Amino acid sequence: MTRFALDVRSLPPTEGVSLAAGLGLTAIQIPWVGERGQWREAVMTSGLQVALLELGGRELGEQGDPLAWLLVAIREAAELGCRKVSVTAPHITSDKGDERDSVLTSFCKVVGDVAQPAEKAGVQICIRVDHGDAPGDMGAVGNTVELAHVLGRINRANVSVDLDAAELVRAGEDPLKAVAQFAGRIGHARIGRPGQVPTELGTRFLHDLNTFGYGDAVSIGSTEDGSLTKEFGASVLRSFLDLMGGDVSRDVDRLRRVHAAMSEAELDLLVCAASENVLALTGYWPMNGTCVAVVPAAGEPYLYVPAGEETWAARSGWPNIVVYQAGRIDDPPFHESMQRLLRDFVRRSHDGFGTVGVEGALRSLVPPHMAHEASGRHEQLRESVTAIMGGSHIRAADPVLLKAKAIKTEREIRAIRRVSAIADVGLATFRDGLAAGVRDIDLATDVERAIERFGVGFETVTRVRGYAYVMSGAQTSQCHLDYEFSSPRVMAEGDIVLMELAVVADGYWNDLSRVYVIGEPTGEQVRLFEIAERAFQSARLTAVPGRTGADVDAAARDVIAEAGLGAAYPHQTGHGVGMAFHEPYPLLKPASEDVLEPGMVVAIEPGVYIPGVGGVRNEDDCLVGSPEGASSLQVTPHSSSGRTLASVA
Repeated sequence: MTRFALDVRSLPPTEGVSLAAGLGLTAIQIPWVGERGQWREAVMTSGLQVALLELGGRELGEQGDPLAWLLVAIREAAELGCRKVSVTAPHITSDKGDERDSVLTSFCKVVGDVAQPAEKAGVQICIRVDHGDAPGDMGAVGNTVELAHVLGRINRANVSVDLDAAELVRAGEDPLKAVAQFAGRIGHARIGRPGQVPTELGTRFLHDLNTFGYGDAVSIGSTEDGSLTKEFGASVLRSFLDLMGGDVSRDVDRLRRVHAAMSEAELDLLVCAASENVLALTGYWPMNGTCVAVVPAAGEPYLYVPAGEETWAARSGWPNIVVYQAGRIDDPPFHESMQRLLRDFVRRSHDGFGTVGVEGALRSLVPPHMAHEASGRHEQLRESVTAIMGGSHIRAADPVLLKAKAIKTEREIRAIRRVSAIADVGLATFRDGLAAGVRDIDLATDVERAIERFGVGFETVTRVRGYAYVMSGAQTSQCHLDYEFSSPRVMAEGDIVLMELAVVADGYWNDLSRVYVIGEPTGEQVRLFEIAERAFQSARLTAVPGRTGADVDAAARDVIAEAGLGAAYPHQTGHGVGMAFHEPYPLLKPASEDVLEPGMVVAIEPGVYIPGVGGVRNEDDCLVGSPEGASSLQVTPHSSSGRTLASVA
């Protein structure tokens, strides 16, 4: 699903706003026609987000002071709540190299000079290719090669590209290649008017935008003569929207639940930086842990992101994204940027915040996309919040968020189902790769590779990681401990082989295990498998709304105890999963009073572990809701024999 913005440059302001609202869109793209231009009043009273403010190339070339002109436009964009302005390089009168170089040099200097004040205003500058309307009529940036050159010369995080699929097609360029070429640097995207881009190419263009990380609104155009304001024209646009994938915005159910939890806890404001909490509050999984979500009990929430990350963050559908500069040697440190941003937020709100919730010390950190460097920035954030809101009562927000995150929204359940489908590829790769002579570490690597190759691009998923731990032989009896690793041990016929698997796709997690025997299992191995499987099914059938974590744990533990192996089951039966690999609510363990509710997703993982023989644990993530038991989200079945399964796959 893609969020669309209507390009209404060809329409009068009131008609453009009315058409966009009538189509059910939440955003529009408008022209800038001078300070406090004719669009201002229409937009400010419409409730629509201004996705892009369009600045012309000819106009830039005609300005006596283009820098001052751009600064006024950027200020206007900020006042309209618009995060992006689009500029084209001035037109040239010939294609002679000297003139082109001179115009490009001046253009790059102007845009480079205005980038810093634009960043302070939270505005992205998007540069567009201008192919011209007739022979001899051309912009100084006339194709994607020149656009890449200009982007490199300016080299600012908040200067990116504006890709127009229709214009690229008209000029004989491939929009799909352009998306791949500018991956991570696409500030805005357009698909043109209905009929300008073939349907198959248009849907692939939108798919590739998602795959390469662009998630903000995509502009669609009205006709130049404004005929789409007529009823037949609006119908054409509706059909076009349906054909291209509809419209999506932020997860309003999640925000409603967070607000309800805040009200119950009497919190006036939430300020969070931990990856799992930013995901829960905004629907966006941070790149490196330097995003901050600010959610007031009343009023609009904000998401603060470092420059360059805003086009990824826009995938959440969040309209209030504020950009700050980070990563360069002269940029202020994180805590200073946050203090400035929070001070601005408090000043704009005109309200005091009696009780502010921030994250406490976390026992473990859910990694951002850059998993090799999990962030502890929430520690600095607490200091910044205290410095700015010292008169408020600061409380740990973790208990509030814990229960608010436990019940998943429909949108979150769809995301967890996607990661489950990706994880099944890993489970099947593990099962089919079992063989005597294979090293544990080699099979684990194959599983991770298969997950990431399949997952990126699956149903618009952009970022996937798999963490596979494969253990074979008697060492599987130790796989319940708090450490796991894949060794260079070589598998042998008759070995029990167990894999613990974590998969994350766009921030949503799976926690799974599978165990098989290479070759035909012995009678003892089959007995252990059957005991563990009966325990799993007993727990799954007990995991219904209204039952407690202790009930589910007892259902599994009693099965294993009755088989005389109670001492061989030393860990809890399960836990929540979704926005973290291990969510601490609900817990399925003895004495747990956590009550299961519809919409919770729990990992169920009873097992038996016999020293010298091996361990058996099959773990699935299960959705709570049916009175007949939780439903597994996996399709790869449990079986004692990897060979048998491989032969029928």
